[in-house]
Amino acid sequence: AFPKAEGGTFLCQIKFMDDEPKPANAHTKVALLATLLQNMGVGSGVSNVPVPGVNVRFHTVNLQESCNAFLDSERGEKAWFGAPRDVDMALLPGGTAQYADVPYHVTDYSTAPIPDTIILGGDARRWNPPDTRHLEDAVTGIPVGRRADVLYFLHTAHVGGPISDRERAKIGARKKPFVKPAVMKYVLHFADGESVDIPVVLEEHIDHWAAESAVSLPGARVGWRGTLEGLEEENAVIFSMQARNPRPDVEITSIDLVRVGRRAVPAILGITLGEIVQ
Repeated sequence: AFPKAEGGTFLCQIKFMDDEPKPANAHTKVALLATLLQNMGVGSGVSNVPVPGVNVRFHTVNLQESCNAFLDSERGEKAWFGAPRDVDMALLPGGTAQYADVPYHVTDYSTAPIPDTIILGGDARRWNPPDTRHLEDAVTGIPVGRRADVLYFLHTAHVGGPISDRERAKIGARKKPFVKPAVMKYVLHFADGESVDIPVVLEEHIDHWAAESAVSLPGARVGWRGTLEGLEEENAVIFSMQARNPRPDVEITSIDLVRVGRRAVPAILGITLGEIVQ
């Protein structure tokens, strides 16, 4: 219970369980608590919960050497999912900027024909936009060389195979339940030779880049939205996903980006490491 202006209290009850019946609930509860504390301006008592803008020191990762596509269709052939000029991402600010309270560095080469984003394609994948089929479905060895308590990923996707109404009706069913699929994974490689996968699940951490309304997901916040002329009544949406590092005491040497499944073509624009400040 926290004091409320002019008397009374604000009561928040969140039950954290050692063995969550639904694993996704654990992340949702932490995100809920972090957002509540952030909105209330609380920082000193939440040293174990990363709250961007309150108790996290950030370090952006340089993706420049790994980029393989363009945000602006006028600067290169491998443009944003093959989109024409009026529906590309030229309006997205380049350089270091805040997205959902997290600083990301978006590769900025507005004056040169050098790729500034990463798109995971693949020529044998169903539902791929034609202009992404020549792109690799994995980008490996992005150098890091730093420890982290938490990681942040700025991404979105072209979703060619969305979850159907029939599949959605089977989520949580007793017999043959439908589980939302992962569309990619971030693979963390550590200095001791071990590695850990961080899955990115459709409609949980990532979704289609064009939507009528830009809303946050259970495991990701809206990082940026833009009104593009060619999208008519839709918005361009990019998501900021937060993930705890299961091995915060070991240096991350590199990160791989790997597409999983056929439903979506992911686009990755930024990666940031976070260190919780006591």
